[in-house]
Amino acid sequence: MKHKAFFTFVIAVMAACAPICVETKNLNYATAPIPKPGEWLESRFAKNGVPPFSFKYGGRNSGTLIRNWELATEQKELDSYRTQHVYTYTDPKTRLQIRAEAIEYKDFPALEWVLKIKNDSETESPLIEDIQALDVNFYSATSSNFILHHALGADLSRADFAPLDTLLGSLESIRFTPNGGRPSDIEAFPFFNLEDKQSGGTMIAIGWTGRWASTFSRVDERSVNVKAGMALTRLKLYPHEEIRTPRIMLLFWKGDDYLSGQNALRKIILTHYSPQKDGKAARLPFSFSVHGTYVFNDTTEKNMVELAKAASERFKKIGFEYFWIDAGWYEGGWPNGVGNFFADPKRFPNG
Repeated sequence: MKHKAFFTFVIAVMAACAPICVETKNLNYATAPIPKPGEWLESRFAKNGVPPFSFKYGGRNSGTLIRNWELATEQKELDSYRTQHVYTYTDPKTRLQIRAEAIEYKDFPALEWVLKIKNDSETESPLIEDIQALDVNFYSATSSNFILHHALGADLSRADFAPLDTLLGSLESIRFTPNGGRPSDIEAFPFFNLEDKQSGGTMIAIGWTGRWASTFSRVDERSVNVKAGMALTRLKLYPHEEIRTPRIMLLFWKGDDYLSGQNALRKIILTHYSPQKDGKAARLPFSFSVHGTYVFNDTTEKNMVELAKAASERFKKIGFEYFWIDAGWYEGGWPNGVGNFFADPKRFPNG
């Protein structure tokens, strides 16, 4: 059975370890092979250890708190290629629960997890802030030449998704976040490739349909800290209320060609996330977008009917299955009417 897509925009966080190495106990970084996903999870989510995420709770950092929380673990085989691991941390005082639902892949050197945070008490929780679904140090065994391969987001320009290479200098910190509450708008794209030059690296993907943020910080000459999560979190949970974080994926790769990591990411997306039919890639619906002709707030019932007829005639040899009207058709228009799902009665009198 193929894994259902976990992102509207699939995002994978991948950090390679060879000799870029994710921090683990007693690991000889200079000779380390690509880490095994299951062993990586067990080492990071170990009892009395510090898991690969962080947050502030009641004004205190989770790293100083969570070692003393209760930890329950579960494991089950999802199919021949995937094993699910569940790690549930519970604060014995306030009954806040952090449930990490992780998947270990057996056909790729990759893993993923998502956090679900629940107030399992009868009272309002203390303040929860700065939730980072990913907070991990990556280490180099041979040099300080960390290069971050990443891409711009999209702004309907010729530079959309343009690839960029950034050398992470000494004690430097770089933050990425898209604009406008969308996951790949203008400034950033939620896929990263952290390379230790000539050695290997990790692909890092962030699965979130809204505004995320990631930070890459040089800790010292041989390590980089990576954080990723929602751009802003500062909240309390009502009794039994639950939220979730962005999903994180790491895919490890080895070698002197960073494109091998990016190709491995493409392969795992095609294998486990892309729609499948009868064991083959499914043919996706073909749609016609009206916004090459009309901007959001200029759409009306009259011009949409006229455009649909014209497009049907022009493209009748290839056909299309969906006529796509995006934002702005509702009362208030774009952007003031976002969240209002009632058609503007003046422009669309029949709904």
